[in-house]
Amino acid sequence: MFKMKHILSEGEPGQGGGAGGETIEQLQAKLAEMQTAMSEQNDEIGRLRKHSQKLLDEKKVLKTNLDKFEGIDLESMTKMMEQFENNEEAQLLANGKFDDVMNRRTEKMRLNFENKIEELTNQNTELQNERSGLQNKYNDAVVNNYLRAAAEQANVLPSAIDDVLARAKGTFSVLDNGDLEARDSDGNLRTVGNKQLTPELFVDSLKETAPHYWPASQSGGANGGAGGGGKQVNPFIKGSKDYNITEQARLRKSDPQLAQQFAEEAAAAAS
Repeated sequence: MFKMKHILSEGEPGQGGGAGGETIEQLQAKLAEMQTAMSEQNDEIGRLRKHSQKLLDEKKVLKTNLDKFEGIDLESMTKMMEQFENNEEAQLLANGKFDDVMNRRTEKMRLNFENKIEELTNQNTELQNERSGLQNKYNDAVVNNYLRAAAEQANVLPSAIDDVLARAKGTFSVLDNGDLEARDSDGNLRTVGNKQLTPELFVDSLKETAPHYWPASQSGGANGGAGGGGKQVNPFIKGSKDYNITEQARLRKSDPQLAQQFAEEAAAAAS
């Protein structure tokens, strides 16, 4: 798979970044914080499970020890527990139901631990979902930065760059090392001729399907207009022999994007 220099847009905050004006560095920081939180949650869940198992093991040991008290006179113990006769567990102990008391206490602790584990598991799931959404925003920002840089390098009109990004949506994915690759629905690498598809090749391919993304002098020209198969003239340039209000209206109706391009070129020429 190809190796590319990771080009990140610079400038005003929010340029070349993810949705909501976040930069790639901010998205990376959020992903790192979320990964740390998820790791801590998983550690806490593991600790609680171990503690719960430890309680169950201790219960088995206590039951074995309680069996040793069989035959002990409980009358004296009953008198000691008279002051706690309103306490349910004290009553059980007074009646010699040691195992019941231990079962109640162990079960209560076990339920508390299970509730805590469930709570942490739900929090972990929420973190995973949030991380997934943030990862998608980060990936979109990286892909858009590559494509924006490729479009600018290919001299695509600034007004057409967003259209280039929209056409490429879903074409590229971000690898672990930050590079891009393009695969089809069967998982095969997309190619142009014998070359693997890159943002540069993708932008270059648009010269055939969307020549109006480039200035008329660089797009290869659009057929029609003057010259029978030559470059289409710009009817918006005042003072030129090609200035034509009727042709302007026709273009605005038949090809609004090309009309907008020509209008911008005319404005730039007049300035």
